[in-house]
Order: sequence, then C-alpha cells, then structure tokens
Amino acid sequence: MSQLDLFTPQLSTTDTRKKIALGTEIINYLGVPTNSFDCDDIGHFIDGLVPWLQSSNFKVALNGLEVMTFLVERMSHDFRPYLSSVIPAATDRLGDSKDAVREKAQMLLSSMMENVVSPNSMFERLIPAFSHKNGKVREEVMNCLQNTLNNHGASSVTVSRLVPHIVKLLSDPTALVRDCAFSTLVECYKHYGERLRIDLSKKHNVPPSKLPALMTRFDEVRDTGLMLPSATTASGYTEGKGDDDVDRASQRSLPRRILALRRKVKSGGSKSRASSAPPVRRTVQGAALPPKSAGAAAGAVDEASFFALFEDVPKVTIYSHKELEDTLTKVREVIASSSNDWDKRVDALKKIRSLIIAGAASYEEFYPHLRLLEPAMQLSIKDLRSQVVREACVTVAYMSQELHHKVDHLCETLLPSLIILIPNSAKIMASSGIVTIRFIIQNTHHHKLIPILLRELSSKNREIRKVLCEVLDQLVHTWPTHSMEKHIVILSESIKKGITDADPEARAFSRK
Repeated sequence: MSQLDLFTPQLSTTDTRKKIALGTEIINYLGVPTNSFDCDDIGHFIDGLVPWLQSSNFKVALNGLEVMTFLVERMSHDFRPYLSSVIPAATDRLGDSKDAVREKAQMLLSSMMENVVSPNSMFERLIPAFSHKNGKVREEVMNCLQNTLNNHGASSVTVSRLVPHIVKLLSDPTALVRDCAFSTLVECYKHYGERLRIDLSKKHNVPPSKLPALMTRFDEVRDTGLMLPSATTASGYTEGKGDDDVDRASQRSLPRRILALRRKVKSGGSKSRASSAPPVRRTVQGAALPPKSAGAAAGAVDEASFFALFEDVPKVTIYSHKELEDTLTKVREVIASSSNDWDKRVDALKKIRSLIIAGAASYEEFYPHLRLLEPAMQLSIKDLRSQVVREACVTVAYMSQELHHKVDHLCETLLPSLIILIPNSAKIMASSGIVTIRFIIQNTHHHKLIPILLRELSSKNREIRKVLCEVLDQLVHTWPTHSMEKHIVILSESIKKGITDADPEARAFSRK
C-alpha cells in the first residue's frame, strides 16, 4: 500500500488539529519530487480533499489548496476529470477574508491553467464567478484574468465573452469591484487595442459616468507606449485557444519588440529613453553582461528588455534632502502594502529609478532609506502580480548597475527571493528573477552573496541548479580574486558537485 493510500482514510477526520498536522505531513511528502505518487484510488483521495478547501478553518483550507496544487503539478492532464469539483471550491476561496488563502487559491487556478486545461477553457468555467454573491470573488476573478493575460498572452483567452460581465461590474455596489473592473478593461485594452474600444462604445452598456474616464485612460495607455504587440491584431479577442491548441510559451515565436530591443542595444542604445536621463551604462569594468543561455520565450524578458526599461521613467527633480526623504518615505509606504493598487506600486518602484537618475545617490540621506526599503522590495519580488515583480526586479537590477557595492546589503537580502522566482511557471516572473541575479553578480561583488548561491545549488529543483551553475560561471570569470578568497573551499567543492549534476546544462557550465 502506498503512502497516499495511507493518508486517504485520515482525510475525513473531524479533529481540526489532526487535519492541520496531516496536511503538513502530506505537503512535506509531496514536496519531495522523488517520493512515490502511486495511489490505488487517486479519485477517492481528491474527493476527500475537496472538503478541506471548503473548511471554515483557514489553516485547513491553506493546506488543502497547497496539497491540491501539488496534485495538479504531478498529475497534469490526468487531473482533468476532477476539475468540475475542484474549480468551484477554489473559486469560493477567492473570497476568503485571509489574504494567504486567496493567494493560494489564485496559485491553484494558475497551476491548473499551466498544467491541466487551457486558460480559455478555464475562464469558460469561471464565468459564474463574475456574478458570485461574494464581492471579493468578483474582484479576484478579474485579477486572475489580468494575470492570465500577462502570463499567457492575448491569444490565450476569448476575452470578448468576458467583457459583458466586466462591464456589468462597473456598476457593482462594491467600490473595490468597480475599480477592479475599470483596471481590468484597461489591461485588456493593452492586449487587444482599438477593437475593445469600439465594442465598448457600440455594443456594451457602459455606465455614462464611466465611459469618458475609460476612453481617456485608453488614450493615456496608447500615447505612453504601453500597448502590447497583440493590440495591433486583437489576437484572441473573439477566439482564444482551446485545450487542443498549442499554448506553451516555449513554443511561440520571440516577440518582434524584444528582437527590436536587442538590435537597439547592440547599436548603442534605445531612442525611447527619457530625454533627461543620462546614457545607460552597459558594461562594468570592461565586461558586458553574459548572453542568455537561450532566447527569451514569449512572455519572458531578457537583458535588452531591462536596459530599455531602466530609464523609461518619469522625470523628477530633487530640490533638497528633506524632499528626497519625504519622497522615499511615501514610496516605501506604497510598496510596503499589498492592499494598494498594483499600478500605484508599479509607479512607486519606477520613482526609485527616477530619483537615482536625478542624483539621489549623491545625498547621504538616501542610503539609510535604502535599508528601510528592503522589506518592501522583498514583498514586491514575492508579489503575485507579474507587473509588480518585473518592475521590482528592474529596479533592483538598475540599483546594482548604478550603485555597485553601495547596495550590497540590499542584494544580499533579496537574492534568496530572486532565486525562488527561477522555477516560477509564469515566464515573465522567472525570467525577471534570472536577469536580476545576473545584473547583481555582474555589478555587486559582495562576498556574502557566494554562500547564498552555493546553498541553493543543492536545491532539488533542476532549473534552479542549472541557472545557478550558469551564474557561478559568470561569477568566477568576472569577480576580483579578493572577493572570492573567503569562500574558496566551498566554491571549489560546489563546482565539483556541479560537474556531476543530473542536468547536462548545469554540468556544462560547471566544466567551464
């Protein structure tokens, strides 16, 4: 009898303490990839787990959601027969009063779209959530749509079928739901362009009080260059991909915009940079950043993307150290709270780069505030929204490039969180973390970063080991000897270990 079969009869216990302990035990078991996944009746196991998702105890619900996510990742398409019972339970948890439960529910839905069912088919099943009796569910399902568009692309969802439900929520009795509906339509416009504007004007009953503000916001998005390449074709607007269609980022072609950015970087820079900004430094001590080991997949970012974003920020002027301190305090307050609108947090992260461009680093008062910013930056890197994660990563990479050893403590604090991003199923999050790690290794030669990298080289995750072996290759070729001397023994042992790694790319980088 397998271990999962032994867990199955215990799932029905009514003792809350036993449930919490059992949940932890199952999570620890499934968290080890080498542990057996055999089960005589996996359907019976899943049926016993569904009531956990509906539990009034948030710890039980959290454990249930996490175990179910493990099952989705292990079973992949074999999980499909159980969608009809799991999706409604996960949807209800989007309305939970606890942030952690809502986040786990979002992760479970995202994992199902990544491993089991196409995003388009998922949102066909999620349509009832747009009219759910719980306002928080109505809000979170729109957040889920925004994340899906950013992670999977415009062609992944037939958004024209969802627009009537979103428009209806512009008149929702709950202010947060109304605001989320507004921001969701703006996000859809970035992906689908003028087709959405025309439909909102002619087909849908947008409240008269909302339509002018919505059109103005559309104009701002278009005029500031935030439109995505898919907006020119409205790809997926009326016909998204089904379960039988190819829907993997690695199988889609590289976006033309990223190719154009690479050409601009090679030719000496991007013309879209703010006129007040100084030229971007692309090398440090004569060494350019190493090329990526593979081309950026659709939805991912690369070094060229970061260079283009570094100084694509609003211009600010610093008149005094007092004004600088007040601005940094406001920035920290915005990004330190996940309850603030995501676009406000993105703007606040951009403002950090604006201040550095304006000369903030020349003020002594800047560095104590930088230490105070560390917890907020860490929260941003762990955020569920890909836009917030990307902007935080770009900002950290820019600070490393411009301030070098002056941000060594910041880099030391954030490096573990950046490593956690590497295996993320959302391409934009994973690639943002990887690129940021490369910028840190290239520019901030801080000896305390080495133990962090070497500790994670023993990770059970193959992708983490591969990327860190590549980073280690970059480190030993670019760092001065004195920065590595303290850790030379464990450094050499880790390289030897990498040469025998199970992953061929990790072995290749270690040999180099």
